[in-house]
Amino acid sequence: MNAPHIVIHRHDVGLYEWSLQFGQEEINRETGDASIAECLIDAIGTFPESEKLVQITYRGVHMGTFHTSEIHEHSAGVAGRIVASYAELVQHL
Repeated sequence: MNAPHIVIHRHDVGLYEWSLQFGQEEINRETGDASIAECLIDAIGTFPESEKLVQITYRGVHMGTFHTSEIHEHSAGVAGRIVASYAELVQHL
């Protein structure tokens, strides 16, 4: 299965960039979102509603595969889980 992949980079506090990839091909990219939740909503808004799953990478760390409906309905909660998971992973580096 080849699910779309959202890659999010944090450039500074309140300055994020996302890209959307299918396989090895980058489909879309945007810089200037103010939060991870904004990145998620903007990115999933660029691919077909028929896509039910999406992979997410934050700051170079794969965060998992999520249902697109969960992102639509609870983007702030998903963003919070991503931040918490990332913080937990990097504290051990």
